[in-house]
Formats: sequence, C-alpha cells, structure tokens
Amino acid sequence: MASPFFYDLNIAMKHLKAQDSYMIDHSRKYDIVTMDIEDIVPASIYTEIPDRDELEETIRTGSMRKPLMLWPVTQKYWRDAHLKFYRRGNPDLPDVAPEKDGQVFIVWKGRQRYQLAREMGYTHIDCVIEREQHRIVDIVRHEKANK
Repeated sequence: MASPFFYDLNIAMKHLKAQDSYMIDHSRKYDIVTMDIEDIVPASIYTEIPDRDELEETIRTGSMRKPLMLWPVTQKYWRDAHLKFYRRGNPDLPDVAPEKDGQVFIVWKGRQRYQLAREMGYTHIDCVIEREQHRIVDIVRHEKANK
C-alpha cells in the first residue's frame, strides 16, 4: 500500500510547448529546453499586450509556434545594468531576478507569450538559450523583415 503522504500531493505541470525551433544557421536549429516559468524573468513587462486575443487563442491550445528565447546573465548584470535601463518604464521588474544554476534567464524574445502563459496558469514553457545577445537581435530583425 502506498504511503498516505503521496495521496496529498497535487502536482500539476501545465506545459506550453513549442512546435518548432529557431535556426542557428542554415543547417542547425537551437535545442529546445523546458523551463519552470518561475525560473525566468522578462526583459520588460507589457502594461497592455498588443497581440493578446490572437496569442491567448493559440496558447489555450497548449502550443506555440516557436519557443521563448532566453539570454543568460549574472545577477550582477541584472542589478547593475539591466535594471538601470529598464526599471523606469517597468517598476514591477524584481530587484533580484530568479536564478537557475547561478544564472538569470531573461526572456528576450517572446515576452508577450511569457506574460500570457503566466496569466493562464502555465508552470513550464519551452525555451531556447542564446548566450550572445547580437544573435537574438539578428533573429528578431530577420523575422520582422520576412513578415
């Protein structure tokens, strides 16, 4: 017979999954990792999400076309650099960002989806990690040019 302790556990993982990843170059894609939504922090916070209706409809299905793109930094960078630039327009950004394995994972691409996923009760979300910010900027530019 199982221990009564296990009957009281109500662990529910609600996972927002990506259908595809981003290209690193012409032949390779980024590996997708599933992150606890509490272990990541947005670069900035939208007061009103521009594409709310369309994104909510998609996120309700439990999937999104592409994963979030995270930029890993140190807590020192978060506190001494990031907050200096972003706090004025985003007073709700935390003084101390959540850390995982000694790194702060900033949502650089996918902030609208991140915010909606949190609001909708998702606990885990698919992401890719890019250590070089200029590559994130290049991907964003490429996607905007090809819309």
